[in-house]
Amino acid sequence: MQDEDRIEQLLKIAGRRSEPDPDVAAEIELSTRQAWMQTVRAEKRKRQRKLFGLVGAAAIVVLAVAMGIYPGFVGNATPIATLAHSSGEFSVNRSTVSSKDVYPGDVIETGNNGFLSLSMPNQTTLVFAENTTLKIESATQVSLTKGRLYFDSLDPETALTIHTSWGNVVDVGTQYELSINNNALKVALREGEVKLNLKKGTHHAMAANGFGDVLLLNRQYEVKRSQMATTDIHWNWVLNAAAELDLNGKSIYEVLTWVGRMTGKNIVYATTQAKNSAMNTHLSGGSLDPKMIEDTLPLILNTTQLSANFSTQRIEIDLISAP
Repeated sequence: MQDEDRIEQLLKIAGRRSEPDPDVAAEIELSTRQAWMQTVRAEKRKRQRKLFGLVGAAAIVVLAVAMGIYPGFVGNATPIATLAHSSGEFSVNRSTVSSKDVYPGDVIETGNNGFLSLSMPNQTTLVFAENTTLKIESATQVSLTKGRLYFDSLDPETALTIHTSWGNVVDVGTQYELSINNNALKVALREGEVKLNLKKGTHHAMAANGFGDVLLLNRQYEVKRSQMATTDIHWNWVLNAAAELDLNGKSIYEVLTWVGRMTGKNIVYATTQAKNSAMNTHLSGGSLDPKMIEDTLPLILNTTQLSANFSTQRIEIDLISAP
């Protein structure tokens, strides 16, 4: 007798089975479903562990690139600014600086006695006072967290936006100082115009006729306005922090334009001939320290046919009279 025949004979002897109790059937179904769900969850966890392993490996690679472990990746980034001059304590991304190149995302900090000058695109210079923190977002966007910053731009077509916790400050081809702390924001104009797009309103500041607006805002966004001379002693800190001017190949006219921007004084040419001479006379070698302008400029001009007469608000340039 085959196995199938034996089974059939046993089923006939056993007769028809009674239906299970509904409660028992429901309990069996629930237990079966729970066991099935546990199996599904276990398989899902296995797949997640594999996925997390791949993500973790990718994260390690990204972190290594960010830390410079794979310099080949970092080397492909394009610098957007250059450290032109520095003195005292400062850092980039909380590390000592081994390169003058500055990249998007870099955070620059100066210490108690730290000053530096940063050359940005579009003939723009940023000068840092001590205890200042600035993040370089892009060629046209930076974020000032604390401290004091001096902005100098020769390009009225390209604006730089400085973000702060108070709002944004946008230049229109200008020179100005921006400082912030926990209690106040201050903008002092030296040339041109700036617009303050603050959280509570918009304000404008301008400079003209040797004086610039000074705006002081408290935490209630109340504004106090005053004015300050472009040659005020207040601006001397910029001379101490700014980079020297490389004279090689520059015309006297270019040098005098730089001197005017550094000192806030008007450069006045006594005659058209004097101006033409300044434009056509070029220098070879040397540099000019911003702190030593009044001492060094006459020595430079002694090598030319020009002379300088300094006064409080201006520097007059004239041809040296023939003996």
